[in-house]
Amino acid sequence: MSKEDNKVQETLNNWRSSGQEFNGDLPKHPEFIFRISGEWKGWNDLVGITDSNSDQYKENEIQDQIEDKAWLLYLN
Repeated sequence: MSKEDNKVQETLNNWRSSGQEFNGDLPKHPEFIFRISGEWKGWNDLVGITDSNSDQYKENEIQDQIEDKAWLLYLN
């Protein structure tokens, strides 16, 4: 299993165990809650990062790709 596959599986396991938990009014996994409602656009949208050349933007894009794969597994 590749490093990315491990991250996908870890994400899926986290969602299954605590995906719908909240810390006060904030979801513990907003990427999961907003995918369920169909509102998820990605981490950069959530945190307001628009500079596609920034390192954080690129890291968030990679995280979104991992979570997109986990979401497909969750749906099946």
